[in-house]
Order: sequence, then C-alpha cells, then structure tokens
Amino acid sequence: GRLRRTWRRVARRPARAVATAATVAALLLGGVGVPAWLGMRAHAAEREWRERHARLPADLCIEGHPEMRPLVPVDEQRALLRELDELAALDERDLGVLLLRAASRLDFGDRDGARADLQRIAAIAGSDYVRELAARYAAAPAGEGGRGVVDLDGLPEPVTRDDFFLAGFHALRARDCERADELLSRAGDYLPARDLRLLAILGLKRRDPQRAITEASQLEGIYGGPTARTQHTLAAAHLQLQLYEQALPYCRRSLELRPNRHGPWTNMGFAHLRLGDLEQARRCYQRAVELRPWLPNSLSGLCQTLRELGDHDAARDVARRIDDAGWQAYELGNIELVRAMQAHVAGDYETMRSAAELALTQFDAAADDPATELPKKGSIRAMRLLADMLRSERLRDALTPQLLSMRSQPRNPRHIANLAALLADAELDATLILRLRLWLLDLAVDLAPENPTYQEMRRELLRRHR
Repeated sequence: GRLRRTWRRVARRPARAVATAATVAALLLGGVGVPAWLGMRAHAAEREWRERHARLPADLCIEGHPEMRPLVPVDEQRALLRELDELAALDERDLGVLLLRAASRLDFGDRDGARADLQRIAAIAGSDYVRELAARYAAAPAGEGGRGVVDLDGLPEPVTRDDFFLAGFHALRARDCERADELLSRAGDYLPARDLRLLAILGLKRRDPQRAITEASQLEGIYGGPTARTQHTLAAAHLQLQLYEQALPYCRRSLELRPNRHGPWTNMGFAHLRLGDLEQARRCYQRAVELRPWLPNSLSGLCQTLRELGDHDAARDVARRIDDAGWQAYELGNIELVRAMQAHVAGDYETMRSAAELALTQFDAAADDPATELPKKGSIRAMRLLADMLRSERLRDALTPQLLSMRSQPRNPRHIANLAALLADAELDATLILRLRLWLLDLAVDLAPENPTYQEMRRELLRRHR
C-alpha cells in the first residue's frame, strides 16, 4: 500500500529523501516544529514562483501576430512550454499561466492541449463567459494555430474579475489595445491583468507613456524587483517620450532577465538610431532580425539604419524581405528619396530626377495597398508630394511637403537634414514662414513637453492665422 509506494520513491531518489528527513529532524530537534518547516517550504515556493514569473517575456502570445507564432523555432517552442509547465506545477490555480500555456499551445498547433487548459480554467473560474470560451477552444479546428482559429464572436458579456482578465487577454491578442485596457482595468488589482495592461497601455492610439511608467514602477514594488515585462515597458515608454539615452538601461536589464527577445533588441536599435550611433543600431537590429526574421518593424529599422549609413544596396535587400507589400514599398521609396536629396545637395539634377521618379512609384504602391500595416501610413502623402517636387525640379515648392512630413516627428534627424538642404533654394513667403514657425514650436513642445509656455505660443500662432 502507501508504505510500499513511499519506499519506492525513496529508492528512486535516496539523496533527496535523506536531505528531506534530515531537514525535518533538525527542525524538530531545534524546536521549530512542522508548521514552521511548512511555512519555510511555502516561502521558498513563493520565492521560486516570483523569480520564474520575473523572467517571463513581456509580449508572450502577443508579439507581432499570434498567427505567425508557428514560425518560432521548434526548440524555442518546446522550451517555452516546459517553462510554463513548471510554473503551472508551482500553482495549479494560476489562471495567468494556464491562459498563456493555452494560447501558446494553440499557436503551436496543439488544439487538444489548449482545450485541456481552458477546461481547467473553466473548472476554476466557472462563469458563463469562461464556460463558453472553453467550448469555443474545444471547437477550434485541430492542427491549426493562431488566434483566428477560435471563434470569439457572440461570447457572453464578461461579469467577474476572471472574465475581464480573459476577455482583455483576447482583445490584446486581436491588437485592440483600447478595448484590452478597458477590460483589464475592470479586473482591478489582479496581478496577471495588471501585467497584461502594460502592453495595452503601450499600444494605445493616444499614447500615455507616463501612465505606463507609473504602472510598471508599481508592479516592481509588488514583485519586489524588476521583471522582464516591467523593464521592457519602461524602455518602450521612455522611447515614446523620446528619452533615448534613458531607455537603453531598461532594454539591457530586460534582456538580462530574459535573453534573446526580439522586442528589447529592436527597442535598443531604435534608441541607438535616434542617438546617431549607427553601428550600434545596426548590431541591435541585426540581432532582432535573427530572432524574428518575419517581423517587419525590425526589418524596417535595419533598413533605415543602413540607409543612414549610406549602404543603399543593403538597405534595398533588407526592405525586400518585408512581406507587407505597402511597408516594403514605403521603405524602398525612402531609400530613393534620400538618394534624390543627396543628389540635389551635390547639384546632380539628373540623378535627383530619376531617384525621385523611383521614389514616387514606390510611394504610390504603398498608398495603394489597403492591407498594409505600415505605422506611418499618414506620412505617405507628404513624402509622395516631396518626391514629385524633386522629380519636376520645383525645389522652391518642396519645402511645404517637407515641413508637413515633420509635424509628427519634429526631432527626426533625417527630416531636419532634408529641411536644411531644401532651404538653400527656398524663397520664404508668408505661408512658408508660418509653417516653419509651427515646426519650430512643435520642436520646442517636443523638447519640453511639461512647459506650458511653448504650447500656448503654438496655440496663439494657430489662432492668429486661421
């Protein structure tokens, strides 16, 4: 019976059994007693749980597109699932870990494993919403992966804390950060929900980096130290604030806690690019591309870096690796636009015209792609207009589209260099002077966002010239 089973366990792991017995004996002889020993074991288990949780990546199951996750190398998939298995073993009722494992299994094509995790979640959280969600996972086609294989339409309205957490997770997977933020906020102080909310805050259309910093700092207080997720959030928030130098230590710490993650390497590349450290930017972006060669943001960053280094052939090669047709065309157009601007400065007007013609063709292709997820879609029109001005040698008119393109990124060094080149041929009428003044005030607000004086000056200038 039980005695025989115990003896077999001792025979399999004699060293562990002896160590456990010795520990218990020492505690009993020392007057500590079994309750204290159990308390120490519980404390050690909690410490292990916190340490393991601290190393979980920021965007697990959410990075890029969930449907692309089957592209993750098989060894990495297996290592991640082992890690989640070990975390689940530490706390069998940890909904956050069970949900991450379910989504990972689904993404990697293991529908049965995902269904088992959702059934376990339903047994713990047991609301109408969760039971129906589990049924939807069970009905997903076998052998297919990604968020899209689960039909989430028409689910019951979330009611409980766990409902809001699960619904917020799936909204984040669908890249609806506004909805995710709302749902996860309604889960209150539930720790897994607050962790996920970091990503939702970073992805809001109306950026709120200070809120992200506050939330990440509070979570570090709860966890008792930094986590890969909080450090990633702090890095991204400082990038949104354009505090590039300050973002770098957070990127590094995030990678120390969770090595070989695409996001922190991409963020470091962007920080170095904006700081003008092009060789470092290239190294960071190249590492990010090695880790996730299908994600367009790091390919775009590497393309921009090579463009700034003057290696236009290599930049074109990288741009052509972007699967998003509109995004690829936009990057190729920018390479040609830089060539046209450089030719203009050198007085080589034949090259300027031909490069501008190529840029115009690419910007038209980018504008004509309805499926593109290019983050800078709003700037295509101004870039196209600038290329058209250079092609037709209307250099005095080219300042207007250049200034328009600078409104969203007043500190962009490439745009400022283009402006300097175009000013050589400019005749500044009242309209151009107004646009130049507006850009300078945009720059002042961007450099000192907490100073209300510059914002008021900008508002007053707009008011007087309506």
